[in-house]
Amino acid sequence: MSNEIIFLLHVATTMAFSLAALALGQGALTAAVVVQAVFANLFVLKQITLFGFSVTAADAYIVGCMFCTNFLQEFYSKSAADKATWAFVLGFVWYVAASWIHLSYVPLASDWAHGHFVPLLRHVPRLVFASLVAMFSSMRLNNFLFKILSTNFFGSSALWLKNFISVVIA
Repeated sequence: MSNEIIFLLHVATTMAFSLAALALGQGALTAAVVVQAVFANLFVLKQITLFGFSVTAADAYIVGCMFCTNFLQEFYSKSAADKATWAFVLGFVWYVAASWIHLSYVPLASDWAHGHFVPLLRHVPRLVFASLVAMFSSMRLNNFLFKILSTNFFGSSALWLKNFISVVIA
C-alpha cells in the first residue's frame, strides 16, 4: 500500500478520533489536542515520502490537533481553543519531564526494553522544543484564521470548509 493511501487512512482515523472527542465534549476535545500533540512528537522520528515530499509520519496528528481546536472554537469558544493550545504546551513540558525521568531509572540486567527507550527518548527535549515552536505558532495561526473565517465569511455554516482553509494555511 502506498504512503499516500496510508496517510489518507491515517487522516480519516484521526478525524474519527476528533469527531468522537467532539461527541464527548469540551474536555475530551482538549484531551485529544494534548494526546495528538504528544503522538506527533513521538512519531516525528519516522520520515516518509508523501506526494513527492519528504515529511514526517506524524503530520496527520498535527492536522487532528488543529481540527480539535477548530471544533472547540465552533462549538464552545475561542477561549476554549486557546486554553487547549496552552494545554498542549503543558502536555509537552510533562512529556519532556516524563521522558527524562523514565531514562534516569537504572534498569535491571534482565530489562530488554530500556535499550529501545534510549534512542527513542534521548532526543525528546530537542525535538519537543522545535516542535513546540512550530506547532504553537501553527495552532495560534489556525485559531486566528478560523475565527476570521467564522466571523467575516461563513458564520456558523461551512464547518468543513473553514476547517480545511484554516488548516491548509496554518
